[in-house]
Amino acid sequence: MYTLLTAADGVGSSFLLVAADILNIGRSCSVKIQTVSSANSDREWGPVTVANHPLQKKFHLSPWSGVVVLGSLIHWHMYSADKGSVILTYHVAATTAGSIELPADVLPEGQISLNLHLTSSPDGRLILLAADRFTVSIWLLSSTGDGWERRASIHISPLVPDLTQRWPELCRRIEFVGAAGGRSGAVLLQPSTINYLDRKGENRTLILLDMETKEIRRINNGDYIRSSFLYEVNLASRLSAMKIF
Repeated sequence: MYTLLTAADGVGSSFLLVAADILNIGRSCSVKIQTVSSANSDREWGPVTVANHPLQKKFHLSPWSGVVVLGSLIHWHMYSADKGSVILTYHVAATTAGSIELPADVLPEGQISLNLHLTSSPDGRLILLAADRFTVSIWLLSSTGDGWERRASIHISPLVPDLTQRWPELCRRIEFVGAAGGRSGAVLLQPSTINYLDRKGENRTLILLDMETKEIRRINNGDYIRSSFLYEVNLASRLSAMKIF
C-alpha cells in the first residue's frame, strides 16, 4: 500500500512517499515501512522500519475504504472475516503503530468492507462513513481521539429507482467509490441492487455526497466503469496559475 504525504502534512519536503506492508497474524500486527523523499537527491528508498501493534484478532487491509493522512498520521481501515473492523494508524515521524476502535453501533448487520469509508473534516479530524442499505451515517472522531460522535444520517433513496416492487427479493445497499473526498469534501456513492436468486445486479448511478453541506445529487445516468481511476484536482489553483496569451 502506497501513501503520498506532501508539505501540507508537515513532512519537511515537497513530498514523502510511504510504502507500507501490513502483516497481521493472530493477535500481532507488523507494519513494514519504507519511504522515499523529495529531499533525497538520489531518490533512493530508505531502510525498512518495522512497527508492531497488538490487535484482538486477525484483520485484513480494506482496499476500498480509503487512506486518510492527518498531519503525519496515516489511517487504514482493517476488517476481519467475522465482520469486525478497526482503524490501524502509523505515525511517520515517530515510526509507531496504533489503532482506533470504531463506534460500538456503527456496523450494520451483515456489514462488509465496502460499507465503510474513511475521510477527513476541514479542521483535520477523522471521519468515518458507514452505509446501511441506502442510509449513510457520518461519524466524527473527537479531537482527543477517544470517542465518536454521529453528526448526520443521509438517505439517498429519493435518488434511486425502487425496483423492489418488481423484484421483492432484491437486496439494496450502497458502495463507496474509490478513495476520494479527503481534499475536496466530495464522496462518491454507488447504489447497488442485487438479486441473490440469480446473482445479478445493477450498478448504474453515481451519487455525490457533499460533506460540507450534507447534500446529495446524481452526477450520471449511465453505467459507471469500475476500472476508472478517481483523483482530486484543485481546479481553482490551476486556473489561477494559467497565463493569458
